[in-house]
Amino acid sequence: VGYTNSGKSTLLNALANTHVAVENRLFVTLDPTVRAVKLNAHQKILLIDTVGFIRKLPHHLVASFHSTLEEAIFADMLLMVVDISDHDFRDHIAVVRDVLSELGILGKPTLIVFNKVDRLTDPRIIVQVKSQYQPCMIVSAQRGIFLEDLKQEILRFLEERTVKNEMECDLKEAQL
Repeated sequence: VGYTNSGKSTLLNALANTHVAVENRLFVTLDPTVRAVKLNAHQKILLIDTVGFIRKLPHHLVASFHSTLEEAIFADMLLMVVDISDHDFRDHIAVVRDVLSELGILGKPTLIVFNKVDRLTDPRIIVQVKSQYQPCMIVSAQRGIFLEDLKQEILRFLEERTVKNEMECDLKEAQL
């Protein structure tokens, strides 16, 4: 999830080694796109590219927006992609959080992914966001910066929240 033009599709392409349409304009992504991402030799996840959130969504796009939001409701975790180079990135985070709150999923496990670090002109912003927004990762999807670190953080994030149960049963009951 994320504000429009934050780099969600570019991140999906980089992590999944695939190609979904990427353009620097509003609402290139209108339907959810699902891709498998290999985190390590044993773990794969499904990533879903969503329509970008925006303040005051145009009326004719509401249906596409809501179908995308349904994907977020059923996700195990959310990656909130934020364009750290945009001067309004804090406002964009607020818009995304407002929408997630309206859906009743603001408390869903969320990792904030600050994208476009390669475009930053003030490196002090990195220190600020790392202290203000947790958990978070800093990446550049377009240049491939820190993407392996992101994969490892997603894996760790999911493992911490995975419930493991062991069952013992009598061999006679094994056919249940």
